[in-house]
Amino acid sequence: MPKESIVLTELQKERARRLKTEGALISIYVLRAANGRCDYDNFIKKLGSKDQCQIQVIIDNIAKFGITSCSHLKRIREDIYEITTRGGVRLFAFMISNKIIIISHGMTKGTKRVQTTEIDSAIQRKLAFLSMGERQ
Repeated sequence: MPKESIVLTELQKERARRLKTEGALISIYVLRAANGRCDYDNFIKKLGSKDQCQIQVIIDNIAKFGITSCSHLKRIREDIYEITTRGGVRLFAFMISNKIIIISHGMTKGTKRVQTTEIDSAIQRKLAFLSMGERQ
């Protein structure tokens, strides 16, 4: 289980942008690359307005009510979570504490099974992000 007392380091704050949610129980961030590119932002821009709206509602609900109250969020491996919409959008995220979730990237559902490469990518992004905290 993730530690509750984790606070983001300055380097981690540079690489993660917090999503604004009112009255949040959980802070949700999206991961950015060193060059400032954000896979989440690029992915969301390509989706239709209906999918964008669904994602925003789901993220707001997770932030406000926690992970146990959301049927659209499930643990898939090694503290990697999948946020899904009815339209087949999948976002990959990881928790670094009971109060902080980082969304790493997204994809459009092609099959019922999550591709191993997408999970591996989320794990690698998580490890890279956590190592930034050790360098300060």
